Amino acid sequence: MRKSDQLAQTVAKMDERNEYFAALESTCETNDRGELLYSLDAIAVLMGYPNHLDSKFQRAVNTAKITITKSGKKISDHFVDGTLFSRPGETCVTVYAGFLIIISGSPETSDLVARAHDYFASKANAAVVEDEKRLRNRFDVLEENKKLATTAKSAGVQNFGFFNAAGYKGLYGGRNIDDVARMKGLKKGSEVLDFAAAEELAAHLFRITQTNAALKRESVNNERVACETHRRVGSEVRQAIRRMGGTMPEQLAPAAKRIDEVVVETSKRLDGKTGAPDV
Repeated sequence: MRKSDQLAQTVAKMDERNEYFAALESTCETNDRGELLYSLDAIAVLMGYPNHLDSKFQRAVNTAKITITKSGKKISDHFVDGTLFSRPGETCVTVYAGFLIIISGSPETSDLVARAHDYFASKANAAVVEDEKRLRNRFDVLEENKKLATTAKSAGVQNFGFFNAAGYKGLYGGRNIDDVARMKGLKKGSEVLDFAAAEELAAHLFRITQTNAALKRESVNNERVACETHRRVGSEVRQAIRRMGGTMPEQLAPAAKRIDEVVVETSKRLDGKTGAPDV
């Protein structure tokens, strides 16, 4: 299977998992510490109970509260009045409390436990969050690049190597992609995008989509103008990053693992072939 197909397959698995938890996701709120909270009723329904007042569900809630107390944490930090989030009459719980409730449920929820572990980790585990953002951004870059290639061809581009290099030079301050690879300490032959983290990939995604839009908007029909447009848009994205106080793309640290390694690891995790990361 091609690497791009493996990436697409893994992103599809992520989407399938998120779809399974869509109802719970729709209740997600964020407190003033940046922590995610979910409706207690939504968790009850997810576990097959009519609402949070069900006696069996309440036993799972009480077990979770005991665990929270024993771990030295405050129950009030993890069970919050929904009124704070314009949800009067509801209770919102943190990722930690939500997962404790699910694993404290009946044996019939064993499959749900595995799914929930991965879902909550994808929201609260920093490494998993970064990996999944990186995979999704890399997938979007590939898909949007296909659209840009089609538009560029219609705009008269024949030398796509030169056209792509122009966009890179604009984004990286006049440096070509080999210069950037050396700056990042990558081994000879390594592709920068294979080691780009989510933030750097997001910059490329903006470059690609805005170049595509500019070529269409300006009705470009000349290769030289198309390449200059790509360079200009890349440069404008770079300046936007500078204005916002961001780190220049060439100064962003490369990821520790190649993107295809992350694809394989994430795919196995989503298939339940490896242990779920900590929540």
